[in-house]
Amino acid sequence: MIEQDKVKEREYHDWEVTQKPEISEEDLERVKNIIEYCDILHKGNFNILEVGCGKGSFGKLISNYGNNVTGIDLSTKTIEVAKKMESEHYKVSVGDIDDIKLFKNNTFEIILCPFVLHHIPDISNAIHNFSYWVSSKGKLIIIEPNGSNITWKISNFVGHNLRKITGWHLNGTINEKIHNMKYYRTELAKKGFSIKKIKYILDVRQGSDNILINILFGIRYILAYILWNTMPEGYGGQQVIIYAEKN
Repeated sequence: MIEQDKVKEREYHDWEVTQKPEISEEDLERVKNIIEYCDILHKGNFNILEVGCGKGSFGKLISNYGNNVTGIDLSTKTIEVAKKMESEHYKVSVGDIDDIKLFKNNTFEIILCPFVLHHIPDISNAIHNFSYWVSSKGKLIIIEPNGSNITWKISNFVGHNLRKITGWHLNGTINEKIHNMKYYRTELAKKGFSIKKIKYILDVRQGSDNILINILFGIRYILAYILWNTMPEGYGGQQVIIYAEKN
C-alpha cells in the first residue's frame, strides 16, 4: 500500500489557498455546473459530509438547498478561508479522512467527495471510513478525473515528473494518482457499496498564474475536447461522477 504523504499534501494546499484565497466567479460557475449533475443534492433535508471541502464553495451551495452540511479538509489554512462561508446549515473543520474516529457510525445520509481521491494513492482506507460514517442505504457521490481518459494519463505523467525534477507545485503533489473506473469498482465493492449510476462530463479546469501550467492546460483542453467528441464516454469523459449506495 502506498501511503499519502500528508505533510506534502497539507503544505501544498496551505500554499495554494494563500495564492488564491478568494473563490473566483469561474470556480463558482464550475461548481454550480457540477452540482447540477448531482440531482439528489437539490432535494434538501439531508445530513451531508463534504470531504475535502476546500474554500467551501461546494458545501455552501449544497446547504442552500436545505441540507445540513459538514465540511472537512486536511489544510488548516484552507479551513480558515472556508469558515467565512459557514452558516447555520454549513460547518467546517480540519479533518483527515483516514481518521475513522472523526465521526460516529451511520452519521451521514450522503457523503460527497469532490476531487479528493486522486490526491490519495491508495483509497482503500478512505472508502472503508466512508462506509462506516454513512448510514445503511446512504449515498456516496465521488467526483474525480476520469483515469481512463488519455489526456489525464498524459497530464498526470508529465505533471508528476516535472514536480520531481523541478520541485514546482504544478497544481498538485507527488501523491497524485488518477484512478480508473476498474479500481473504483473494486474498492467500492470491497467496502460494501454498489454503484448505481456513472456520469461522464467534459469539465476542464483552466487558468493559472504559471505560464507553463497555462500552456499545459491549453494542450489538455484541446485533447479533451477532441476525445469528448470522438471517443465512447468512458474514455472521452474528462471527469466522472460516481453514485454509489451502501448495501
